[in-house]
Amino acid sequence: MTDLVVAPHRAPSSVVPPNEWLLMTNQAEYLAQSDIVPRDYRRKPANIVVAALSGRTHGWDVITSMRNGHVIEGTWGLRPEAQLGLVRRAGHSVTGTMTAEGATVLGKRADDGTEMSITFTVEDARRAGLANKQTWKNYPQMMCWWRAIGILCRVHFSDVTLGLMSVEELGADIDENGEVIDIGPIDHGPAEPVALGAEAMSKFVEACEQHGLDPSAVMARAFPDHQLDDPVLDTELPRLRDVFRAMVEEEVLLAEHEGTVPDPEPDLEEFRRDEIEGGTEGAGDEVRPASRGQVGLIKAVYERMGYDRYEQLRTSSAVIGRDILTHNQLNVDEAGKVIDYQDSLEPSEE
Repeated sequence: MTDLVVAPHRAPSSVVPPNEWLLMTNQAEYLAQSDIVPRDYRRKPANIVVAALSGRTHGWDVITSMRNGHVIEGTWGLRPEAQLGLVRRAGHSVTGTMTAEGATVLGKRADDGTEMSITFTVEDARRAGLANKQTWKNYPQMMCWWRAIGILCRVHFSDVTLGLMSVEELGADIDENGEVIDIGPIDHGPAEPVALGAEAMSKFVEACEQHGLDPSAVMARAFPDHQLDDPVLDTELPRLRDVFRAMVEEEVLLAEHEGTVPDPEPDLEEFRRDEIEGGTEGAGDEVRPASRGQVGLIKAVYERMGYDRYEQLRTSSAVIGRDILTHNQLNVDEAGKVIDYQDSLEPSEE
């Protein structure tokens, strides 16, 4: 259980190199889609990046960082077992005993030999309001042990833990092995919807104008039952954003078709021929970026196939043999390969 905690240590630079940052953010995008990572990392790649940066200080990879650290009420904290592993890896000594009354741990520093003893009892847990929790009722001595470990590591070995508190000190529930019990986010009651401010709406109108869209048309499509004077609530923003993106992609397809109106959708086969046959003509050895039309077509076909954004990027990356964070990174030949791949998956209309 401690193999991840005591992984070989390295001393990383305080500055993250660009290639490492790209790898870290790319990993975060994919890992955030997993259902077997802790809840606070699911669909939240930014949380994974914070964990990776925090764990990097201790020489951990991103998986180890997520395993040993958890987001508790907006703060990244360490499992007490992870704190203990870091202290022992640094050469310091931690020993202790458990009794019916609680647990006592003794820490001795390797550099100057100073010692500190921390005792946490069942009575301490009762005063702190912990004793009524089910895990504390079932394993009182073990829970006292982990609480004492967290205090000792933070106070006596602060140069090792770098000020990070244990997850339990931050308010998380842990089991007898020091693992965080994933009971989901704390319920603070339903949030009251808030109307978007004038600045947010101004940015929305500006974005529409930049892409040649009528803001009122986007609003009407997103919220058919909205009245003109009805405010847009923050809870409705994802719907407005999705419709805006869909209409932008439709405009791209129409523009690449020289303004012809599709009925009911563009002639994708003709469009593919135009892109593939005309896309590389006269290009020579120059690597040209994919056209807006190619990118729009790729996204439109993926959407029709039911792929979400992460499945789209993962699939395209596999097809072209390199990782991309956006389809705008494709060149014209790579876009052609993805279009050919999509053709092979979609059933023929004949």
